[in-house]
Amino acid sequence: TTLDVIQSIDIPRQYFGEGIAYHNGNLVQITWKKRRGFVYDANDLSLLLDFPFETEKMEGWGITHDAFNNRFIVSDGSQYLHFWDDQTLE
Repeated sequence: TTLDVIQSIDIPRQYFGEGIAYHNGNLVQITWKKRRGFVYDANDLSLLLDFPFETEKMEGWGITHDAFNNRFIVSDGSQYLHFWDDQTLE
């Protein structure tokens, strides 16, 4: 079975999009080595926010949303997980 792409956007070439998570009608994406994150409207993929972030390794690998604790859990490939408030992204 194959799936059709319904909608997509390109991110600027200097970024390697790594992890992405859905939260509250938005998609939160992190980049691998550039320490930038992006928040998109999940309906039309319009960019809502471009934000810097820091992790132990200064990289972004994976992100998921923990709805029970109102936070994102972020991996940078190290032995540490990073917990970001889902409103402030800090």
